[in-house]
Amino acid sequence: MNILRFLDELNDKQREAVLTTEGPVLVLAGAGSGKTKVLTYRVAYILAKKLADAENIIALTFTNKAAGEMKERIRKILGSLSKDIWIHTFHAMCLRILKQHAEKVGYPKNFVVYDRDDQFRIVRSIIKDKDLKAGEVLDILMEYKSKRIDNLSSEYMEIYNAYQERLKKYRAMDFEDLMLNTLELFSKYPEIRDYYAKKFLYIHVDEYQDTNHIQYQLLKNLLIYHNNIFAVGDEDQSIYSFRGADFRIILNFEKDFSNAKIIFLEQNYRSTKKILKLANRVIKFNYERRDKVLWTNNPDGKDPEVLENHDEIEEAEKIAKIIVSSKRPYYDFAVLFRINALSKSIEEVFNKYKIPYNVIGGEKFYERREIKDLIAYLRLIYNPKDNISLERAINTPPRGIGETTFEIIKKIAEENNVSYYEALRPALKFINRKKAVEGIIDFLNLFEKLLNYSKTLSVKELAKKIILETNYIEYIQKNESTQLARERRENIEEFVNSLDIYNNLEEFVEDISVKTENEIDLKNNCVSVMTIHSAKGLEFPVVFLIGLEDDILPHHLSIEEGNLEEERRLFYVAITRAKEELYLSYCKTRFLRGRKELQISRFLEEIGYKDGKIIWDNISDLSLTYKKGDLIRHHKFGIGRVLEIKRNLITVQFNEHGVKTLSLEFVKLERIVK
Repeated sequence: MNILRFLDELNDKQREAVLTTEGPVLVLAGAGSGKTKVLTYRVAYILAKKLADAENIIALTFTNKAAGEMKERIRKILGSLSKDIWIHTFHAMCLRILKQHAEKVGYPKNFVVYDRDDQFRIVRSIIKDKDLKAGEVLDILMEYKSKRIDNLSSEYMEIYNAYQERLKKYRAMDFEDLMLNTLELFSKYPEIRDYYAKKFLYIHVDEYQDTNHIQYQLLKNLLIYHNNIFAVGDEDQSIYSFRGADFRIILNFEKDFSNAKIIFLEQNYRSTKKILKLANRVIKFNYERRDKVLWTNNPDGKDPEVLENHDEIEEAEKIAKIIVSSKRPYYDFAVLFRINALSKSIEEVFNKYKIPYNVIGGEKFYERREIKDLIAYLRLIYNPKDNISLERAINTPPRGIGETTFEIIKKIAEENNVSYYEALRPALKFINRKKAVEGIIDFLNLFEKLLNYSKTLSVKELAKKIILETNYIEYIQKNESTQLARERRENIEEFVNSLDIYNNLEEFVEDISVKTENEIDLKNNCVSVMTIHSAKGLEFPVVFLIGLEDDILPHHLSIEEGNLEEERRLFYVAITRAKEELYLSYCKTRFLRGRKELQISRFLEEIGYKDGKIIWDNISDLSLTYKKGDLIRHHKFGIGRVLEIKRNLITVQFNEHGVKTLSLEFVKLERIVK
């Protein structure tokens, strides 16, 4: 194998990383710096130099997609030489180990792995007589299991124990069990741990900033005989703390491995100079990070542009017009946002302009369960012979009408050539289950009431009646976690308020049919619409980042909890998805849990957005002008005293506005001399 062939493709820092094969290595790979190539080529180099056999190399990723891509890249370089390399997610590695040693932790070799839906069903059956929400209970159990919380109440501990007993009884593990049982295996049987620790001579970890403490313990178990760990990551892109990821693990790499070598990959191959300049401005406001600055040989490119909008409709219209007037294919564009609820106005306007789009990592607005439920009722009121809508509506919320009962209804409808609705009353005499009979009668009474309402009420008021009469909000609150129930409520509010424009039910049904027909995913040529979390690892020539308002980005919960640094990392990740053009958008008002006036995101102010434009020329270093204890005046916050100056940031205790941290690059302060 000609090893120089692929080494020549690397820049100096990338090559240094590939050639450093012994001891702990941390590659701090900035966005778009070619980290996957480095990791792939390092594995190839180790094999080409015969430093280890394929079976002695392991590469760990955080998604199945990333593992698949890495396998394919290595296969293209090494061919059949690569077939014995372990390239897995942490969960898949643990599954492979446990399949060999399951009986040691009390499981048969043919154990199964339960997903979220399976877990939900177990929890629901355990708490069926309790006034608890299965989704919320499951979330708490998993937080405890993954050691994100230390204790459970006696009631929840009882549920947890029952849950674990059911899993064991069903010969099943959940995803957390895969890692926990592997740790238990290593602890109880040191000889098994030693086998794998000696087997894996070179350990590679991708996206090291996303490691949680259980995964960290697994790595430490595998590193007891050597410290050949090659970790690739970037704390500036750590955005998954809600999954248990702890970015401090990557920051503590040198403490964990005293002889560690740190290599910075700062050359970016993705974005223009101006986009990177903005990204560097954003992230330097974070304290808990290593100093690094992305640079590129790419052209300067267009200035990133800020779109100021009155509301979310104007925002979506501007974006649609930019896309339509562009000569670019649709797949060049991505619309990113912090929370899913922001997609509705984008989807509405894209449908209007016939712009094909694909909602990635989430459902389209009109495909969300709660929206489809309400549409089913409205369509059925409009046309009681709409069998598809009746099939959805009749048991939403559940009324005890199971598959057997519905088969009877279908049979009567077919035999008498009538609709399902017309078959409901005749079916009653053939149904023996009391609960099903009561459910059908309840639905018939409800539907007749809704038909009468439809004769006098507007579409919006009719939708409100459907929600009220079906107790739909109570239904989702009872069956969903608090977070998911809130999201569904917000989506329902968005939907109901959008009905103002319809004069009658017929107009709505016709319009909604067009909207749903236009939602076909043209994967090969459509605009990508997604959350920032879903966009991690992706890139697009043109990126629109919407919702740059305080309470959205940064999110209100993060503001309340003082976790602004992760929100800023989200902003940074969004910016660095853009290759050529970047649009940052905010609204003065937005409908979100009601119509609200909003403050522009503090992150826009941090990057130098002022008076409708981004100021590119840095103000000279003013940090020399101020010192701790100085009295200063700010045009907006008034008089305050300097608490701290760090890098280009000044922290001030203002008399009337509390403590604020400001950028000395963009703010003008007046020092008060007494």
